[in-house]
Amino acid sequence: MLQFIMVLRVLVAVITVPTGTINLEQIDMTDGEWVAPGYEVITKLDFDPLEYVDNVQAAQAFFMDTEEGEKLRIILVGDNRVLVFDEPWDNPMEYSVESPWEVYLVTMSRNGKYIALCVVKDSLVVPTIGFGPEITERIWWGHRLEITDEGIKSEPFNPRPGNLNYMRYMSDDGRIAASNSRGVISLYPREDTEEFLSRPACNDMWRRRACSYDSSIITLGNLPNDNGQRVIECYDWSGNFLWETPIGDRNLTSLRISPSGEYVLAPARNGGVVCYSGQDGSELWSTCEGLMCDFPQISPDGMFWVMSPDAFGHCYFYNGTLDDTDNSGLISVSEIISNSAGNPVCLSVNNSGYTLLWIQDKDNSHRVTLVYIDPNNDIVWKYNPINTGSSNQEFCFPAHMFNTTPYFGQTIAAISQDGSWICYTDYHSIKVLLFRDVD
Repeated sequence: MLQFIMVLRVLVAVITVPTGTINLEQIDMTDGEWVAPGYEVITKLDFDPLEYVDNVQAAQAFFMDTEEGEKLRIILVGDNRVLVFDEPWDNPMEYSVESPWEVYLVTMSRNGKYIALCVVKDSLVVPTIGFGPEITERIWWGHRLEITDEGIKSEPFNPRPGNLNYMRYMSDDGRIAASNSRGVISLYPREDTEEFLSRPACNDMWRRRACSYDSSIITLGNLPNDNGQRVIECYDWSGNFLWETPIGDRNLTSLRISPSGEYVLAPARNGGVVCYSGQDGSELWSTCEGLMCDFPQISPDGMFWVMSPDAFGHCYFYNGTLDDTDNSGLISVSEIISNSAGNPVCLSVNNSGYTLLWIQDKDNSHRVTLVYIDPNNDIVWKYNPINTGSSNQEFCFPAHMFNTTPYFGQTIAAISQDGSWICYTDYHSIKVLLFRDVD
C-alpha cells in the first residue's frame, strides 16, 4: 500500500460579495489582438500540427525545468504516431503505433514526461461452428510512454481489465490507474484484478473523478454509500480504499485534487465550494452557497486555484491561494465587467497567479475571447474571436482526456513560471507568445 505524508492546514474562507473586477468594457468593441500598454507581444511559434499528422487526436504543452532553464515542450498525437517537440521545436522525437492499431484515448502526466495511449483495432471473427455471420470485434491495448533525453521508451499495459470501460489517470512518476463503477484499480504497475472485478458495480451516472499527480490519491464523488448517503470516496493509486466523507444533498459538478494530494476541491451545482483534507476527508473550509462554480484549475505547485461559474451568463470567477506560511486561505470572487461577455472558463493558472481565461460571447457560445490576466486581475492581452464551431476548426483533440471540456472542445493551454510565455490554440494553429516589458 502506498504511503504518503501530508500536512493539514486549518483554513477559513468567507465570501460575501465580489472583491475584484476584470474590466473588458474598454476593449469589447475591438476584434483581434489587444495588448496592454507597457507590453509588446512576440510570436515565437505559429505551429500547424497538420503538417506532421493527418488527423490530430491529442496535443498539449508543458513548460519543463531543464539544466538550461525553463523550456517549452509540445506533445502532438495523431492516428498512429506521437511527436514530442522540445524547444527550439525543430527536431521532434517520434513514437509510431503499428498498423492496423490506431490511437483511441490519450492521458498525459502533468509534468509532460509520461503518456498513456489506449489503442484499438478491429478484427474479423469467423464463427467456430462453421456457419453464421462474421463478427467484427474491437480489440484494445495500451502503451505506456516515457519521454527521456535519449528518446521515447514504451511498455505495454492492459487498459481494460475484464473488458470494462474505465477513466484512466497518469501520474508524474509514471503510474497508470483507472476507475469505474467498481472503484479504482492500478493498470501500471499491474496488480491483481480478480478482487476488483468481483466487486459489485454501483450507479455512477453522475460520478465525478479527480487524481493527484504524485500517485497518492484518487477521489470519486457523488457516490451512494451503504447507508444511502451521497459521499466522496478516496483511494490510493493501487485501488485501496482510504476514506469517504458525506456531502449531504450537494450535487458535485466536478472534483480537483492539489498536485501532491493535500486538498480536494469540490464545487457543487447547488452552490459553494468545499475543500476537504486529502489525508482523511475532513472539511477544511467552505464558501457561501450563493455562487455556483466548476472546472477548477490548480497551479503546478498547488498553491493557486481558479474556478469558473457553473451557469452560462454568470460573469465572475473564484480565485484563491492556500498559503504555507501563515496557514490561512485567501479566496476572492472577481466580476467580469462587460456587456458581451458570457461564461468564463480558466484554461491555465501558473504558480504566480497569471491566468489564461476563455470567455464565451453571451449571444454566441461558439464565439470566444482569450484573455490573459496578471495576478492583480489586470488584463495583459486579449484575442478574439476564436470560433469553436466544428465547421471553423482545422483540427480538434477528440482523444485527449482533458479536465475542462463541457463548454468547449479540448484545448491547449500553458503558462511559463514567470508569466512571460503562453501557449494556446485557435484551432488553426498552435501559438507560442512572449510578453516583454517596454518603456
